[in-house]
Amino acid sequence: MEVTGTICYIGAVHNVTDKFRKREFAIIEEPKGRRSWDNYIRLQCEQRDVFLLNDFQVGQKVRIEFEIKGTMYEKDGHKLFPTNLKVLSIEALGVLLPRPSATEEIDPFDDLAHYSDIRP
Repeated sequence: MEVTGTICYIGAVHNVTDKFRKREFAIIEEPKGRRSWDNYIRLQCEQRDVFLLNDFQVGQKVRIEFEIKGTMYEKDGHKLFPTNLKVLSIEALGVLLPRPSATEEIDPFDDLAHYSDIRP
C-alpha cells in the first residue's frame, strides 16, 4: 500500500525489548476526493529501519510504502486486535524545508492537534 502526505510528528527510537525497536511518526495525508478534514496517519519503522527517519523532518512532503501488520491477543477475557502500519520505504517529495532551529523544542508527547497548521 502507499500513502502521500506531510510529516507532522517524528518520535524517538523506542527499544521495546533487547531484540525489537521501533520509531513512530505521523503524516497528514494528501486530500482525496471530497474529504474536507485532515487525515492523520500514524506509521512505524521497525528494527534497523528506524534510522530511515533521520533524513526527514516535520513539514516535509513524503511518499510512503507500507504494509498492514496485525495480531490478536486476549486480555481480561477480551480479544484484542492491534494493528500497525509498518513502513517498507519512504521517499522525499518536493522541496526540502529548512530544519527548525536548535532552540526550537517540539514535545513528542503533544497531541497531534498541535501540528494541524502543517498541511500538504
